[in-house]
Amino acid sequence: MNKSIKALIFPTDDPKQVLRISRFLMASAAYFICAVLCTFAYIAGFVTKEAYFGWLAAAVSINIVLFVVFRTGLNQRMADPSLTALQMCSAIVMVMYVMMFANETRGVFLLIYVVILLFGIFRLDTRRFLYVSIFTLLTYGGVIVQLHLYRPQGVNFSMEYLQWVVLAGVVILFSVIGGHISGLRNKISKDRSTIQRLTDNIPDVIFVFDTNLNCTYVSPSVKILLGYEPEEVLKQKPFDGITASSLDLTIRTVSEIIELAKTQQGEDISRTIEMKIYRKDGIAICTEMKFAIIRDKQKKSFEILAVMRDISERKKMMEAIRRGEEKYRTILEHIQEGYFEVDLKGDFTFCNDSMARLTGCTSEELIGMNHKHFTTKETAEKVFQEFNNVLKTGEPSRGFEWLIIRKDQTQRYIEASVTLKKSSSGKPIGFEGMVRDVTERKLIEEQIKHLATHDVLTDLPTMRLAKDRLKMSISLAQRNKTMMAVMFIDLDGFKEVNDTLGHDAGDYVLKQVADRLLSCVRASDTVARVGGDEFLIIANGIHVPENAEQIARKVIGVVSQPINYDGGQAVVGSSIGIALCPNDGQDMDQLIKKADDAMYKIKKTGKNGYCFINPQ
Repeated sequence: MNKSIKALIFPTDDPKQVLRISRFLMASAAYFICAVLCTFAYIAGFVTKEAYFGWLAAAVSINIVLFVVFRTGLNQRMADPSLTALQMCSAIVMVMYVMMFANETRGVFLLIYVVILLFGIFRLDTRRFLYVSIFTLLTYGGVIVQLHLYRPQGVNFSMEYLQWVVLAGVVILFSVIGGHISGLRNKISKDRSTIQRLTDNIPDVIFVFDTNLNCTYVSPSVKILLGYEPEEVLKQKPFDGITASSLDLTIRTVSEIIELAKTQQGEDISRTIEMKIYRKDGIAICTEMKFAIIRDKQKKSFEILAVMRDISERKKMMEAIRRGEEKYRTILEHIQEGYFEVDLKGDFTFCNDSMARLTGCTSEELIGMNHKHFTTKETAEKVFQEFNNVLKTGEPSRGFEWLIIRKDQTQRYIEASVTLKKSSSGKPIGFEGMVRDVTERKLIEEQIKHLATHDVLTDLPTMRLAKDRLKMSISLAQRNKTMMAVMFIDLDGFKEVNDTLGHDAGDYVLKQVADRLLSCVRASDTVARVGGDEFLIIANGIHVPENAEQIARKVIGVVSQPINYDGGQAVVGSSIGIALCPNDGQDMDQLIKKADDAMYKIKKTGKNGYCFINPQ
């Protein structure tokens, strides 16, 4: 057909409208056939002149009007853009018009009508088909009435009534059949449309191969993935375009599923492989190909369904992730800090070498062990609370100290910071943390703390720590309704030792006195150095004043024993003042002051003795 004429008849930008006009032209051909039949009927004398020419004029007019409606697009504003019902009603009117004048040939035109109904079965749904059928019965009834009134001669009305009844039955039968066919057609159309949309829009390429591995179908997405038109792929030989490195695996996989399909009739058979294939431009891309067997309803013959997916970006991403993880692991292995990962139960799932060295285990030994294995029960509870807080809040923990027990049973202090570890979906799956050895720092801190509360020379508590302990002793005595004693001790003759033997001798004497004082009391009591040659004893669990006297006499006797130093001897005495709680008060500072006052009393009365602040 000439392009200009074709453009005049069909629109160039609407494929659906082109299809509708094509169907209309096919229906117009039916009018032409009917016109030929009418012409023969007219020549044979079966149709009158006015009926013949009236029908021709109406047929031409109807088709011209319908073509104008289609070509201008007015039909697209209607519920049925194909105008099937309107075309059928127009044809029915034309047939009925001829039947009024057809005399003995009315049966032939009635048969033409039945053909029109058959056409409607495949184009109309049940509701519209019933409307058209009712319209037909009414128009045919109108023809019979017209014949009764104006042209009753030569008409067999019994036959007309019978034909009307038969037509009604045919209409009902066609309505049922047409409804069923229309439903099936709509379902098939929807299914095909869905499949078409899927295959046209998914990025994966779908292939169908027969048992000889000839491609019988390929989805349009092959153009995007491989650069080929579907028609080009259908002409390719089996395994065309597959790289040499993937060819052997592909052939073996396809051969395997074909053999399985021949022997395993009722089972689902599929295989998935990764393969490289050349695009039309010669570039090789990585793809994932899934082969599956599809069978007919009888499950006798089968075809191979293959779905190809481009995984080039995924492979690049996986390689980038692998390199990143490798770099990450390398960094972790070379940092001094320990790094670890544990699951929600606290079992180690990963650790670097630094972490393993801290525990004294190898990395292999550490994996699978629980963190409780390396610490005391008390510390394990503290660590659990830290981890649990991270799990509940999702916030990383600040550095907390963790006492660990190494494999060789030695203890080390570490400082740990912990972060919650989550899966890609955001679900908590464990913890990861960094640790560093702070044992040396901890020991220095402990030493500094000790020096702040203990005498450097004798390692006895200072007055600051003594007061803390005295405060607790007073509370204990009040709670247990017992007494406690505060003894203030000043050494007699210590100045002479310093003056005659020197300060080194004096320091030695002080250390010896400290040891002797500790030997005079229980572990629950306190001995403190509170001045140059002054000491304080806090004695708990005093039931009667005589208990304090026993301690004082023991101290005087032990301290006054000669102290050997550098070939000579040093001798010191001790003056002791005693204050009792609660007898002499329950205030800490007052008790110390009263014991000091009592000590000065004994100093004035002869030294190397003891005295209560209040006579007992």
